[in-house]
Amino acid sequence: MLPCSVCVGIREGMGMYRNLGLGLLATASTLTLAAAAQAQTGAPPPPQATAQQQQAASGGGTVLVTANKRQEQLHNVAQAVSAVTQQRVEQLQAFNFADYTKFVPGLTLVQALPGDNELIIRGLNSGGDAATVATYIDEAPYGSSNGLANGTLLAADIDAFDMQRIEVDKGPQGTLYGASTIGGLLKFVTNPPDPGRLAAEAEVGGDEVENAWGWSAKGMLNVPLGPNAALRVDGTDVQTPGFIRDAHRHLNDVNPTGEEGLRASFLWRPVSTVSIRLSAIAQNFDDTDLDAVDLKVNPATGVPLQPLMPAFGDLANAREISGFNHVQNRIYNGTLTWEPGWATLVSSTSYGTYNSQSLADTTAIFDTVEHANLDVTKFTEEDRLQSPAGQRLEWLAGVFYTRENSNLVQRLPAIGGPFSGLLVESAQLTAFYEEEAGFGTVTYHFTPQFDIAVGGRYAHNDQNSQSSVNILGGVTPTAGSSSDSTWTYSVAPRWRPNPDLTVYARIASGYQPGGPNDIAPGAPSDVPRTFGPDTDVSYEIGAKAELLDHTLSVDADVFHIDWNNIQLIAVIANTGVDVNGGRASSDGVEAQGVWTPVRGLTLSANGAYIDARLTTPTNALLGGKSGDPLPFTPKWSGTLDGAYTWPINGDLDAFVGATWTYIGDRKSSFSGSIGQVALPNYNTWDLRAGVNVGRMWTVEVFGKNLGDVRGISSLGGALSAAYVGQSVIVIQPRTVGVTLTARY
Repeated sequence: MLPCSVCVGIREGMGMYRNLGLGLLATASTLTLAAAAQAQTGAPPPPQATAQQQQAASGGGTVLVTANKRQEQLHNVAQAVSAVTQQRVEQLQAFNFADYTKFVPGLTLVQALPGDNELIIRGLNSGGDAATVATYIDEAPYGSSNGLANGTLLAADIDAFDMQRIEVDKGPQGTLYGASTIGGLLKFVTNPPDPGRLAAEAEVGGDEVENAWGWSAKGMLNVPLGPNAALRVDGTDVQTPGFIRDAHRHLNDVNPTGEEGLRASFLWRPVSTVSIRLSAIAQNFDDTDLDAVDLKVNPATGVPLQPLMPAFGDLANAREISGFNHVQNRIYNGTLTWEPGWATLVSSTSYGTYNSQSLADTTAIFDTVEHANLDVTKFTEEDRLQSPAGQRLEWLAGVFYTRENSNLVQRLPAIGGPFSGLLVESAQLTAFYEEEAGFGTVTYHFTPQFDIAVGGRYAHNDQNSQSSVNILGGVTPTAGSSSDSTWTYSVAPRWRPNPDLTVYARIASGYQPGGPNDIAPGAPSDVPRTFGPDTDVSYEIGAKAELLDHTLSVDADVFHIDWNNIQLIAVIANTGVDVNGGRASSDGVEAQGVWTPVRGLTLSANGAYIDARLTTPTNALLGGKSGDPLPFTPKWSGTLDGAYTWPINGDLDAFVGATWTYIGDRKSSFSGSIGQVALPNYNTWDLRAGVNVGRMWTVEVFGKNLGDVRGISSLGGALSAAYVGQSVIVIQPRTVGVTLTARY
């Protein structure tokens, strides 16, 4: 195995973190990233809608969420939860992570490509391999709890068209949701099939970015199959134009993106107390190159110059070849719900697959390119029994089982130079992860106004891995295994002095599983063969209030999180491994509110202050010092939005809206070679306007990032023969478009 001193930074924040045996790119180091409860259609709220309905469309009001694995009004939940509803998504044309994360305080997206997504909640991110935020689609967990499968990048960016809501549960969710929820949970809640009516929706649109055109087509069909069954099918096809120029090859628009998706769900209620729902989701991403702008760097140190400046001009990079990334997400779920009256039984079985195939320009390494292929399969079974709501003693008990298999293959074939036609290096890592858990919560209502919820979870996992590295014909196989157990808990007292005010406190813990390290035979004894789980405990106080005759909804919280045994990628004895690197903390304030001062006018705001930092230093070769900020989380961020709807004539009404978003200063990942790079703050403006013809037709024109700012999502290394240095991923430039929606 080749030594690895900076290989973890080659694609830092831009793609796969893990390089097999951490050897594939090691060569470079030696040479040179609810719906509103009432909403049954996707139509924007009509001008005669009540204030509560308008609030629900903006994320307040009577939105239902499932943070505690039972439906509750968002206003009543004793923890910090945000929900972006279906109506909100459609009004804002916010169908993906990049668009709607700005409406969730405390949530950060680090994205290299639409298929490579890292979610960060409340700053809990160290640049490691494993996810700190879990992703669910209804009852199905998706992604990986296994650090050997690059789980941090596997959050599925499911298109939110015809989605009931996107729910974000903040703070550790280890009690009810288990592994990889130390930061929190993002859950897609899809619209269930409706046996009561035939319904359809179609949307077509076009947009322009940097003088290139894209288009989208989306559709939904809900078909009753008798009085007790229905089928709902959604399809999406979105083509986004490129906007990056290759200065070396004199090419324009080298980074187009295509996304295709299909969702199908069947619901059957054979008797009044039993429902069966079967769902399948397929989504493909096809990306060419990265949204990367190459930077000017200090030639002696490789550190980007400050302020950050493009090396080849605006929206430009330099590459020898075009890279690509093809991602396929597949999620299948069957959920049985039985409600005999005294309790509710929910049994959920899910199976998911992830496959990515990528090609990266690494021609600075012996004129090679990097081929990578990652396959992940995940089977999950969860069964839980819970009491009806509204009792003095409410309870929930469940069991959980998951099994994951992953296979990561990387190859470095030479396309020129002295090794032309030879496979310079290849590596393969297969990993197995199995977990069993039991969990439960009890809520006791001491009075109608005061209750306390207590929960706990015990989880045990077993892992093993096998890997091999082939360097110019020499093969070195290795194997590893690990096992660990973890307890997590939560305690949440809640006080509701009146129906319009909820005050709560919450103490909760979460964990990220450990695992075996992928190391070379004969590695020194001080190279750790395994790494342990990391854990966190959060302390949160919050309040949710409905004010001014229910025209103003306010939700605010303060929190402190202690994060222990942080998982980091480190280099020990020239061997890249996962290690437990000390401690960190996160302190913050989050707030969001919706105000409807007059009929038709909705004003909303959200913001967060987050101070997430190391409290002990990292491994010396990573360069993190006590007090350094955790990567990619701004201290200050916020969004303001205003929307107004008014009648024109008969069934015809018009609407306008504007959104301002601020993302504060951040720092990049820890790096022993270039240090943490400062990333500047930025502001964006979005506008929208349109007309509704009854609830049947909507025409909307919109503009995003109208100031055409170059906001930075992440930073990482580039190893092309045309450019060796650092690049930043930028947000999409000014985009203008139009959509036409028809509903039946």
